[in-house]
Amino acid sequence: TYVLGRACSMASILAAAGEPGHRIAYENARFMVHEASTFISKQKVTEVKVRFNETLYRNSVLIELLSKHTGKSIESIQKTFDRDHWMSADQAVEFGLIDTVIRTKPS
Repeated sequence: TYVLGRACSMASILAAAGEPGHRIAYENARFMVHEASTFISKQKVTEVKVRFNETLYRNSVLIELLSKHTGKSIESIQKTFDRDHWMSADQAVEFGLIDTVIRTKPS
């Protein structure tokens, strides 16, 4: 799995779910993880409740997936998910999203 530019939201989870040892990003790649979100506007109360419950479910699935693929605890991922969490490629290695950073040689 290669990340060439940005892996934000679901793309960061796809990067983390790549084959261990083969999750690679270029040095200028950026990553962002965050909790699930939804758009609710001018909805009936019952529809808001359905969407809210679905969003809570999706959020728990995303947290479990990131925990599984990064080796971080559920609690650690939950703390990270409280807002958009941006990372450099090196920080993504520390976080466990990827394994290797490709560094380009200066010309």
